[in-house]
Amino acid sequence: LAALAAFTGLSVVLFEKEDFSSGASSKSTKLIHGGIRYLDYLRRRFEREISPEDRTWFTLAAYNAGYNRVRRARRLAPSMGLDADRWFNNVEKAMLALSKPYVRDGDIVRNCRCGQTASYVRDIKTLYDNYVRLTGPNYMQSHAGDGISGG
Repeated sequence: LAALAAFTGLSVVLFEKEDFSSGASSKSTKLIHGGIRYLDYLRRRFEREISPEDRTWFTLAAYNAGYNRVRRARRLAPSMGLDADRWFNNVEKAMLALSKPYVRDGDIVRNCRCGQTASYVRDIKTLYDNYVRLTGPNYMQSHAGDGISGG
């Protein structure tokens, strides 16, 4: 399963059962917990009316580009005929619009490199979809005789 997952673009790490977390420092654990707390903080900043799935994409975008840039793109979305509460093909497009350079006082100005953020979130979605497909019961049942196992 690990080789197949890697082939589809998922990041794969193999551990021996006894080696997992052995020698992990409390510093690395604190970094992981700090990152999780920050993601939770960002997620709570978005309204509960937004679907849980879209809140996840907004959270990842805010983690990558900053909350205020995502908020700016959400404000821009309705003027572009887009839904400010949906990420894909909506606020994602507004983020791309914010990334386009323009001329101000003779200088080329770019609000943000938000195109990278749109790619970042879409790449995570693709990896997640691949993971779900590869670990889903239908896939595992259809490949039962291939020597691929989930465990």
